[in-house]
Amino acid sequence: FIHRDLHRCYRSFPARRPAELEAGLGATRAAGTLGGSPAVPSTLSDLLPSRRDAPSDDLLDRFLEYVDDRGLALYPAQEEAILALLDGQNVILNTPTGSGKSLVASALLFAALARGERAVYTCPIKALVNEKWMALCRDFGPEMIGLSTGDASVNREAPILCCTAEVLANMALREGPDADVQHVVMDEFHYYADRDRGVAWQTPLLTLPQTRFLLMSATLGSTKFFERDLTERRGPPPALVLSTERPENSRSSAAGWLTRYGSSTDAAGANTPRLISGWPKCASG
Repeated sequence: FIHRDLHRCYRSFPARRPAELEAGLGATRAAGTLGGSPAVPSTLSDLLPSRRDAPSDDLLDRFLEYVDDRGLALYPAQEEAILALLDGQNVILNTPTGSGKSLVASALLFAALARGERAVYTCPIKALVNEKWMALCRDFGPEMIGLSTGDASVNREAPILCCTAEVLANMALREGPDADVQHVVMDEFHYYADRDRGVAWQTPLLTLPQTRFLLMSATLGSTKFFERDLTERRGPPPALVLSTERPENSRSSAAGWLTRYGSSTDAAGANTPRLISGWPKCASG
């Protein structure tokens, strides 16, 4: 049932024209107008440059355009992490829950697509993988995102794959340096220390020398071991982005919810989230 419902959900996303995907931006978007008014990109894929050797500054400008169009603003930790990723560094992102780590991951995935490279996004739990898959389908377009868990596989050869940590570990063991994986986002990276499952987080770091990593956690603790190990195995020291401050009224998360769900203004002038229609129906509930 889960497998069937996920495929139904995948089909419910609006299809996009392959020709437009190949061109990066359609002619109307390149001109900056659509129907006589400024065009607002519907997904990050709409902002992909037409050339794969676009400089990092161009990719940053395009990503910031997407962020700004959605009424979001980057916090210092997000800015630092995104700049390090666009500079080609491995990044350890150790910031509190609700501080916008997912937006940083989206910047890495956007850069990977722009350069014609493949990225994998891992989560420790199948439900989180499914949730992230749906979110990325909305951010990038469903043709760009694949899903692989123990329950289902959808569009698995897509340029961005959402999967459990064990799926990536199996790929790493089977293919090693030959694996077509240039970038990996490891969410909830503190599972590295899990007695039973930690090997799934450890294996890719040991067997994928060609891969750049974004390691994200809100409860990672000391990162000295990872900094030392990444430096010994991969050359330049990773960028450590550390913050213990949780932004109040975090625009990167709260405003994202308001953008996705809609908002209303009460008598006091405060924004109140309200659910709106338009989400694909999948599974029950």
